[in-house]
Amino acid sequence: MMKASYWTTLSILGLLTTPMAMADEAGGMVQALKAGQGSLDLRYRYEFVDQDGKDKQANASTLRTRLGYQSGVWQGFQLLLEVDDVTALGNDNYNSTFNQKSQYPVVADPQGTEINRAQLAFAHGGFKSTLGRQRIIRGNSRFIGNVGWRQNEQTYDALSMSYQASDNLTTSYAYIYNVNRIFGPDGAKADLGGDLHLLDVNYAINKQHSVQGFYYDLGFDKSQMASRTLGIDYNGQFEQFALHLAYAYQSDGSDNLDDFSNDYIAADASYQLDNIKFTVGGERLSSDNGLAFQTPLATLHKFNGFADVFLTTPADGLEDLYVTLAGKVANIKLSASYHDYSASETSQSYGSELNVTAVKALDKTFKVIGKLATYDEDGYQSDRTKVWLMIHAQF
Repeated sequence: MMKASYWTTLSILGLLTTPMAMADEAGGMVQALKAGQGSLDLRYRYEFVDQDGKDKQANASTLRTRLGYQSGVWQGFQLLLEVDDVTALGNDNYNSTFNQKSQYPVVADPQGTEINRAQLAFAHGGFKSTLGRQRIIRGNSRFIGNVGWRQNEQTYDALSMSYQASDNLTTSYAYIYNVNRIFGPDGAKADLGGDLHLLDVNYAINKQHSVQGFYYDLGFDKSQMASRTLGIDYNGQFEQFALHLAYAYQSDGSDNLDDFSNDYIAADASYQLDNIKFTVGGERLSSDNGLAFQTPLATLHKFNGFADVFLTTPADGLEDLYVTLAGKVANIKLSASYHDYSASETSQSYGSELNVTAVKALDKTFKVIGKLATYDEDGYQSDRTKVWLMIHAQF
């Protein structure tokens, strides 16, 4: 009887404490939600494009409004919600890739409202995980990025995880089943589905030198885009001198009927003298039987020139040699780059391009950006000039 009484007492205590524990848990969740913070991000941009072969010049005046909410942390969990709206202010006299205005040059900022991010994150010790629609950037975004320059950011419906085994070593994995592209929220080009696997291993040799190894298996539903890429990326700092080297090998994916194998090589060196930074570098994307090395998920505007002529690598591959001079004058960040383009597999010249950027932070909230890109063709594509003026406010 004493034994039965003992178990009966424990059962009663369990029944009494379980609701109390559940109430405490619910209270913790509510407090985490109340502790959350909202955010407002406004980005106005005027983009002008004059392109040979187009009947009219593009004049795109757009406003991106981003509303966000991030909860407090509860038991290691944190919620993030973000909604974007892109609106044309005035006439949409540009080809947004969706508005059927092909007489204008492309400015890939279609109008629309969509969920930009909706994710549940968890962190414990060195482990982190994120489930839902999220931003994913790997390394310098040359292969995997968010295309943050465009008004409609590229995000991913995915499960991502990372584990920091030590101060020096971090391993990351992501499974992606849909890419929410910059051409959304509507239309055939808005989404890119498939079974995509990203594996990255980052090792910091010391504070000055780091290495990233990566393997990206991009099994797109559009089988002709499927590929596998294995690569390594090195960054080193030597006092005033910095060095970046990268190599990657790409082959066809499992469902791709095409057969190819290509290489990517990149190298750049920078020298910092007071407020002036000088960089010289180059990239080479090879081609195999007319099928070139492609990086469909990269932040491509960041590479191979702001004019966006080479968003798709030409059939004969691409070599891009460039020099950049950057500095600061009267608290204005200035940079200028010159690119010389050619085919990697032949002697054909693709032309040259000049890029100029100016960035002025007015205060902690407002920032003004101006950019210029001029591309001079040499038997490939067409001449074009692009001008941007942007005002960015974060609250």
